[in-house]
Amino acid sequence: MRSIKTSIHPRKIIFGLFLLLGFTGSSFNAVAQQLLKLHYDKPAQNWNEALPLGNGRLGLMAFGNPEREHLQLNEETVWAGEPGNNVPVNTSSQINEIRNLLFQGKNQQAQNLSNQTFPRQAPADLNAVLFLIGVQELGTGPKRFSKEAKQDLMHIAVCRVLSLDGYYTFDGLDKDGWPRWTLVKPIPHGDLLAQENFLKKHVIQYFESILV
Repeated sequence: MRSIKTSIHPRKIIFGLFLLLGFTGSSFNAVAQQLLKLHYDKPAQNWNEALPLGNGRLGLMAFGNPEREHLQLNEETVWAGEPGNNVPVNTSSQINEIRNLLFQGKNQQAQNLSNQTFPRQAPADLNAVLFLIGVQELGTGPKRFSKEAKQDLMHIAVCRVLSLDGYYTFDGLDKDGWPRWTLVKPIPHGDLLAQENFLKKHVIQYFESILV
């Protein structure tokens, strides 16, 4: 068994999961075993340089400042409940069908069904809601990150997501408080589409498990 020691704060795991959702065009086995690496020498200075994240419509733009991260939300990402609720009732079966279409690579059919299931006519003053959204500080993090810590971010997310199906087991924290994971069964191989679907399904499973 291969022991994996990570050196990144657990609070960053959720961001790693969002990154995983963004890498739908890359080999999952490369992510799990070799880690995909994105290297930037400075944070984004404006919206055009930020990284887009989302699993359909643009969810947010991440600017990548490790000292004080700036996540710019798409106005359609913000949900305030009533009035104007854009989450119709009794849509769970359609959501599963949309997912299955995406897993099969039938993106246009998935989009058409999504538009039918979640129709919305945005009011002319929709952007006004952005001025009402506050900024929630999550605390002060470390100002410098080692190269190893940056590379481990993706791996922590992989380990945590796949632990639900027994691919990795959590071995507790080391003396510095960082999680340790051990690979206990091999990750299945497959073609690119199979690897993408494997990753997507496990990420969805993880989020559903923590939201129940």
